[in-house]
Formats: sequence, structure tokens, C-alpha cells
Amino acid sequence: NKVWYEYYAGRKPNLKMVIDRRIKNKRPFTSEVCEQIFQQYFIEIPEQKLAEMSQAIKCLVNILQIELGDVDLGMASYETTLESCEKKLNKNPELESLHSIIQTLLDETQKSRARNKKALQKVCSLNNEINQLQNILEKMSGEIYQDSLTGIGNRRGFDKELSHNIAQSRLNHEP
Repeated sequence: NKVWYEYYAGRKPNLKMVIDRRIKNKRPFTSEVCEQIFQQYFIEIPEQKLAEMSQAIKCLVNILQIELGDVDLGMASYETTLESCEKKLNKNPELESLHSIIQTLLDETQKSRARNKKALQKVCSLNNEINQLQNILEKMSGEIYQDSLTGIGNRRGFDKELSHNIAQSRLNHEP
């Protein structure tokens, strides 16, 4: 039984503590108790990690939306400056006004580039974090369908593969 293997291996200190307490208190280990311990220490962990991963991804998406919103606001400011310069140019400005318009355009373009560069760096950083989470999620999804001790597919993996094969069989009109 996986519970006892992990107990003797000592890799799960909380599991060891719970079992040691039961032994010390001379409480019986019925099949129901073993199943409850198994559910608590082996089944719920991937689901809990999955929920944590989902929450982390939601947080990253929110940060990304904020960053992109900031970029959008910066572009709106730049667009307003461009429109203002265009209006000034439509009035046939004098040489001195042209210098001022050009300087304004150069300043705003530099500011916009700096804002966009900073935002791009943040987006790239967030993208890297999302990729890391995706890799962890892919690893976890494999763990959900395999026994961590033997590496052999478990019931969930069997059910998933069975569903897939039935769908393929129906799609290909095979028995």
C-alpha cells in the first residue's frame, strides 16, 4: 500500500506524524482509515496544486492586463500629442513654430518609446512566468494520471485514455 511505503520512506513528514500519533494512541488502521489518509496525502495534493496554479495564472493575467492598459494609456497620450501637432501644422506655422512642433514630436516619441520598452520588459517577464507555470502544470497533469510511486497509469489515466479511444473509435466508425 502506498500509504505504508511513504510512511517508511519518510518523505512525507506530516503523513508520518499522523500515522505515528495513531500508533501511539493505539487507534486501529481500518481500510477506511487508510483510504482517508490516502485521499488526504496523495489525491488532494495535485488538485490543491492545480487550484494554486490556477490562482497564480489568474494573478499574472491581471498584472498583464494592467500593464497593457498602461501601454494603451501611454499611446493615447502620444496620439493626443500627434493630433495637436497636426492641427498646428494645418495652420501653416512659421519657422519658429515648426521647430517647436518637431521638438514636441521628438520628446513625445522618446517618452513613448521608453514607456513601451519598460512595458515590453514587464510583459516579457510575465510571459516567462506564465511559461514556467505552464511547464509545472504540464508536469502536474502527468502526475494526476500516474501513480507517483510506480509511474504506472492510475484509474484517472485509464479513464481518460478509455474515453479518448472510444471517441476515436466512434469518429472512425470502428467497433
